[in-house]
Amino acid sequence: MKTIYLALMLGVAGQATAAGVYIDEAQKKSDKARTELIREGIRACGKQKFKTVGDREACQDKYFEEATAKYPARGSDAYAQKHYAGLSKPAAEQKLIELKAIYDQTTALLEKHPGQVTRRAVEAEGWWIQKNVLGASRTQTTPWFIECSKQKWQATVDHCPLGSGGKQ
Repeated sequence: MKTIYLALMLGVAGQATAAGVYIDEAQKKSDKARTELIREGIRACGKQKFKTVGDREACQDKYFEEATAKYPARGSDAYAQKHYAGLSKPAAEQKLIELKAIYDQTTALLEKHPGQVTRRAVEAEGWWIQKNVLGASRTQTTPWFIECSKQKWQATVDHCPLGSGGKQ
């Protein structure tokens, strides 16, 4: 009986840890490619002789910067610029709805696996769209809103739900 109970508890615990992990397959490939490029740089720079540790680190930094430029991480400005710049306002609102759905599937985990999208990264992308596409100012709320087209007061900004097109 104890064996069955233990097996059930381990099964539930396994499901609990799997919940809240959102894996983006495209980002998984990108993460692996970025990691491999950085490893390649560490190996290449490790084979060379440098006068100082700082010189070796400068060599490795070149590979790190190249990897970051080629394969930007989710949540970074480079990723957002690459994927969201040029969106129209309706397309930006639709993208925010999609990002909110991803956000709801994630948790604030400290450990990150290749392709895993963190809650913080998705929120950063949402704010990038709000600021750079929709022209919203950062507030103390989350980015999952659209500014209402009609504002009751000049000194405040009313938020409407996503999908409303800014109509109250």
